[in-house]
Amino acid sequence: MNDFGNYGAHHYRGGGRGGYQSSKRGRYQGYASGSGNRSKSAPAPNDVPKPRHVDVAKAWETYSSQWKKLTATDAPQTINLSELPWPVVVDTSKMKTLSEMANAVTATTVGEFVLSPKHSPDVSNKKRIHQALRLYHPDRFESAVVAKLEEKDKEVVRGLGEVVAKCLNKLLEKEN
Repeated sequence: MNDFGNYGAHHYRGGGRGGYQSSKRGRYQGYASGSGNRSKSAPAPNDVPKPRHVDVAKAWETYSSQWKKLTATDAPQTINLSELPWPVVVDTSKMKTLSEMANAVTATTVGEFVLSPKHSPDVSNKKRIHQALRLYHPDRFESAVVAKLEEKDKEVVRGLGEVVAKCLNKLLEKEN
């Protein structure tokens, strides 16, 4: 697993019933489920502004359009950090640093976003997770996102993509 270096993100490892465990902040309490159970994530460090939650339906539209743009045949050759499509219930478009983004990508925010009843009502939870997993598969994520970033950001963004994939795999395990 990647260590996110000086960017303020965390080194994640499996953590039993509660999901991922951060070696810097303790245990995430769990994942959101389609039934509306919500769990608390670890508090953000004092030096990073707390991300604000978003209208999930609107965020889903933005997330989907960003992925369409990144995977189109005429996709841009370079992208900014603000164009990264993270499946989370917080607004990442205004985040300027990888530290802010890393604090927004948690098991809880990914689960609440992907499994939200506010989008894709005709798609099962399992299918939603599979669709997201295809996007964050290391090879696809590398070519659609990481390869288009500045060199200094690639390792951290690659690691965040791995965190998303692990969160999604854990959600899929819970669905099975």
